Amino acid sequence: MGPTERLSPGRALRLFLSGGGSPGGPPRTIGPGARADLCLLDCDHRRSLEDLDSGHVVATVVGGRLVHEA
Repeated sequence: MGPTERLSPGRALRLFLSGGGSPGGPPRTIGPGARADLCLLDCDHRRSLEDLDSGHVVATVVGGRLVHEA
């Protein structure tokens, strides 16, 4: 890919935060009782985006179920 075709890690992440019916739209929200897809990090998300190779993910939850725990 050329320089003008690349996305920053932050921009790529934002594409996954929107609903499936509106890619790139406003981020989804969660509330009490809602199922969640999320990653728990051991640092600020900005730091994890600057240091993609260090494995900052502590746990991953998909559909409200724990699927990975470091």
